[in-house]
Amino acid sequence: MIAALQTLLLVLIPSDAVADDKERLFQFGLFPPISSNGSNSGRTVNAISVNLIGGYSAGTRIFELGSVWNASREFTKGLQLAGLLNWSGHSCNSIQISGAANIAASGDSPLQLAGLLNVGDNIDGLQLSALVNVAKTVKGVQIGLINYMEDGEDGVSIGLINVARHNGKYEFELSFSDAVNTILSFRLGTDRFYTIFSGGVNYLFSPLEYAAGLGFGTDIKWKKRWSNQIEIQAFGISNGKRFSDSSTDSIIQLRLPVCKEFSRHFKLFAGPAVNLGLQNIGADGSAGIPLAPWTMWKTRWKNMYAESWIGLSVGMRFF
Repeated sequence: MIAALQTLLLVLIPSDAVADDKERLFQFGLFPPISSNGSNSGRTVNAISVNLIGGYSAGTRIFELGSVWNASREFTKGLQLAGLLNWSGHSCNSIQISGAANIAASGDSPLQLAGLLNVGDNIDGLQLSALVNVAKTVKGVQIGLINYMEDGEDGVSIGLINVARHNGKYEFELSFSDAVNTILSFRLGTDRFYTIFSGGVNYLFSPLEYAAGLGFGTDIKWKKRWSNQIEIQAFGISNGKRFSDSSTDSIIQLRLPVCKEFSRHFKLFAGPAVNLGLQNIGADGSAGIPLAPWTMWKTRWKNMYAESWIGLSVGMRFF
């Protein structure tokens, strides 16, 4: 993706002969080479650069604005603001904000804010996009639908899919509980924040039904391979073995298990689970299949029936 964007920039921007960089306080232009720096744009360092369409420079020290794109070949400092794309050869603690994508090929970035994509080297603050964040190291937070980092030792990724190539969490779990009797889950992310994808079956307190779940959690390490987790999951429970908008019941579950690692790739856990069951009330006034083995609290609100109970969750993990 980076190579493709570099190629696009080379097409849009004229190449410059190798020469010593020049320093300018202010640069104004339409797009290179139609600017106050003319054909010297790519070998000029600007303190401030304002471009009606796009800008290209050797570097920016304070502020760079482009309605479509900005490209700083060597480095950026201060703020880079663009309607679609910001490119920096090296970020010197610069802030990048754009409507579509920000890319810092190297250096440290305290903030990258984009509508679709952020690519950074070392993120020392926040990397935020609606779709994808990519970084080598993160000493801060990534927030997006999909997050990727090379090293997950220090950073936190918050999203639907969070991948850390090194020091990441990749766990399969087989668990049993009174809420959803048998569950197979996969955990993806880091110990600080991970996503849980689950599928299961219910068969103890009702006819055979299926469950599909999504959740999030955090892992707190103790000494001697002990740990505990705080996890919240939402399960959709089929009705008549079918999932539909009108018939699907739900269970929201807060789990607080204690876990012991017995070998390099095997753990056992057990702990309490606080459950909230939600069911649509049918035209005949019934709530469908029973969700709770026993009820601690229940209420009816409009066309929704809610009940809660405390149960137990036990299982094993492979990683």
